[in-house]
Amino acid sequence: MKTLKFVSAVLFFSLIMGCSGSDPSGASLSAGQAQGAKSYLVSHYAASRFAEQASMGPSPDLVDEIRRKGFEAWIDEQFALPPNQFPKVPEFYRAPAGDDKAYARDQFLNLAVLSREQLRIKTVWSLSQFLVISQGKISGVATLHWMNMLFSNAFTDYGTLLTNVSTSPAMGWYLDNVFNRPKSPQCSWCEPNENFARELMELFSVGTTLINLDGSPKRDARGAKINTYTQRDVEALARALTGWQWIKDDLYGGEWTDWSKPMGVSPNAFEHDWESKTLLGQQIKAGQSAEQDLKSAIQILMAHENTAPFVSTRLIQHFVKSNPSAAYVQRVSKVFSSENNGKKGDLRAVIKAVLLDPEARQGDDPSKLWPSDGKYKEPVLFQTQTWRGLGCRKYPSNAKGRSNFGGDQYPFMPETVFSFYSPQGRASGSDLPAPEQKLINAQEFQRRMSMSWNLEWSPKSEDDPDSALLSLQNAGCEIDALNQLYNNSIDAYLDFLSMRYFRGTMPASLRRELKTMNENINAYEGIPTRRAFHLLQYALVSPYFGIIK
Repeated sequence: MKTLKFVSAVLFFSLIMGCSGSDPSGASLSAGQAQGAKSYLVSHYAASRFAEQASMGPSPDLVDEIRRKGFEAWIDEQFALPPNQFPKVPEFYRAPAGDDKAYARDQFLNLAVLSREQLRIKTVWSLSQFLVISQGKISGVATLHWMNMLFSNAFTDYGTLLTNVSTSPAMGWYLDNVFNRPKSPQCSWCEPNENFARELMELFSVGTTLINLDGSPKRDARGAKINTYTQRDVEALARALTGWQWIKDDLYGGEWTDWSKPMGVSPNAFEHDWESKTLLGQQIKAGQSAEQDLKSAIQILMAHENTAPFVSTRLIQHFVKSNPSAAYVQRVSKVFSSENNGKKGDLRAVIKAVLLDPEARQGDDPSKLWPSDGKYKEPVLFQTQTWRGLGCRKYPSNAKGRSNFGGDQYPFMPETVFSFYSPQGRASGSDLPAPEQKLINAQEFQRRMSMSWNLEWSPKSEDDPDSALLSLQNAGCEIDALNQLYNNSIDAYLDFLSMRYFRGTMPASLRRELKTMNENINAYEGIPTRRAFHLLQYALVSPYFGIIK
């Protein structure tokens, strides 16, 4: 046990060091390195790396598909897949005492592990981290239909997405716009609610300070950053957004609205502000309805100089790297600013630009990686990539049928509208952008080291010595193949891990460490499947897996 504690401490130190600026790609390559076959368009390494960026994690089938089709053809096929839609009345409404929030979370996690719509799911996951709602306030069924809205709009244009965000009943609840009413003779106690209006600008579109097309800040004559908007702009936008209400549907019983439908406009004219407004220097004329005011407001936000680099930077950070160069941001921003059918922000074109940009693809050759390349593997991606690498058919679950998710990043449940971490977050002890590092701490490391312990609680009970094995088998994971390889040869087992989790290039130093750990594990663990899984855990807490380079 002392050896294990020492090994854990060494691994934790190596993870923190690896996440603080050292470049694990510089390690020598092990015998598990794979070369691209002539019948493929893309090497195993490049396809695996692309899958880490464009999906919820590489799986054997996905890597093979990308290798055969190439990057752009795979993206185009993903665009053509119909979006997933959860049913209007979810299954948990038919079950007594159902935990609707856990149900909603698990539906997303199961899709992330199994669905073919990997690019759409990764896009939804990325969007959801800056277009934020939270189950800390809203219900599970509202969250499911928020997901439906994101799935339907992930590949539209950003203006259409913002319009649907604005009329979403889930967002109306979360940021209070459903309660946004002007003061009037009929409602003397009413006042415009500024909550949604403020976040629509600050977090969803233009940001708080003026920026150039490359994302760099604009400055005044004294060198100070320039505010994008004033309090008067917030007040004007809040007035423009008055008058929306939920649409009741008795199918949901005690629920307040039909969460599957956008909010509608109140039939009471006094519940909308009909006067003119000035937003970001642009006039919204008097006499417009709530729908017309919303359309005008979105047009003003989409035309603003900040929106293209603001949104482009967020998407690059979630798909590819935390610290994109100014040139990378500018190239993607130009695509965002280009009109397609008279509309800016074509998300298909933007996503393709993010993923196929030379800066995104240069690392497909490990010798061409930049020190600034990559991003931390946040808890959700760490776990979905773990299970997809094992070929699981769903997220492993417990005796109650709930996912064994552990971490400080429960999907669609951030603590605040500012999401799980700030996009301006910096790496410890440096000025390098590394937003996800906030979630990579000792507690998260312990959870990653304890994956098999979590599985001991499922799918029957914690007293079943085979619970972890049963849980993985029940999820359709390739645990039997893993076990067989481990029993046959430690080298064959490490080759398997190298191909599934390290793009076929497990560093020789890590391979040596894992062999030493295997000898220590054999001294205290008698069940081969547990030995194999413990070794997998140790491999995955290393910085070589913990950072997407």
